[in-house]
Amino acid sequence: MTKMTNKEFKFELVLDNYPLTAISSNSKKPKYYSSTPGRGRVNKLPKKMEKEGYSIDIEGYYLDKTMQRVVANTKTVGKPGTIPINAQVFYVGKPFQRMIIKNFVQEYLDPFVAKMPVIDYPLYMESEVHAVYQHRLPDMNNIGYVWDKILTDVMVKHGKIVDDSPLYLTRPGSAPMYCPVETEEERKIVIRFYKDLRPEIVAARQLHLQI
Repeated sequence: MTKMTNKEFKFELVLDNYPLTAISSNSKKPKYYSSTPGRGRVNKLPKKMEKEGYSIDIEGYYLDKTMQRVVANTKTVGKPGTIPINAQVFYVGKPFQRMIIKNFVQEYLDPFVAKMPVIDYPLYMESEVHAVYQHRLPDMNNIGYVWDKILTDVMVKHGKIVDDSPLYLTRPGSAPMYCPVETEEERKIVIRFYKDLRPEIVAARQLHLQI
């Protein structure tokens, strides 16, 4: 593979402490243990709770000694609902989840992109993900795809680029390099923008765009 040398650095965008999840709801509603299935119910008591002697109301919900319904999701109730910002959601998630991620990341990126300069075409991008390594860390292409695609869409929206077709954007930043760090405070995404100076790209633009 030919090493890319014909490029001119233009701008660097740094997203410090980039969000890992998109907020899907202001507050998670409680789910209750129930002897019957249904929406908002958890139809199975944990074994450690089976001997607590809970009573059951006429709707099938388990009741504690104070006659209150037994909450199943005690760790998440009242907290914002979240969806991981990960390209896997685009493959196996539901349409509303994809829209939540798209809208959340767009809103996050808006102020960054608004301050960016307009960069000469054709544009060439490189990216890095600085993150603590852990088994839950998504693949780099799963991180890169979401952030790069939404970033270029926001750049079009703000008039920073005409579009992201190959003669305007010759290399997107959707395949970031992983850079390990030691603390969450160091987490960031770095995107560098260059002008692609390769003669074959210049010739292709002259031929197809008549410039």
